Amino acid sequence: MKKKLFVGLLTVAACFSLGATSFADSAVTTSPKTTPSTASHVITPSAYRSDIDIRVGQQITLSGKHFWISGDQGDNNPIYLSSGGIVVGLKKGDALVVAELENGELIEYYIHVKNI
Repeated sequence: MKKKLFVGLLTVAACFSLGATSFADSAVTTSPKTTPSTASHVITPSAYRSDIDIRVGQQITLSGKHFWISGDQGDNNPIYLSSGGIVVGLKKGDALVVAELENGELIEYYIHVKNI
């Protein structure tokens, strides 16, 4: 299962980095391009969105750089996020991770952690 998820994430990342393909076109939600303030981590409309389901204890690696968790959930955060984009499901819940892609645009990863 981990291998399939990793291969799927790599495929999506490759489509984003290679430009417009039929797969990328169907998965992309377009919105106005804006530049966020990385110091304040203010979320602005993103051209890319990815919904990811993981289990408690599962680890995945996200594509991009300059990762951050949107919003302040304090000790209630359902994930651990490393500076390199490694995500570990800690407990049931939802989190929004934002990253910068190589082309300078943002991608929003909606992480849904399940107990299953």
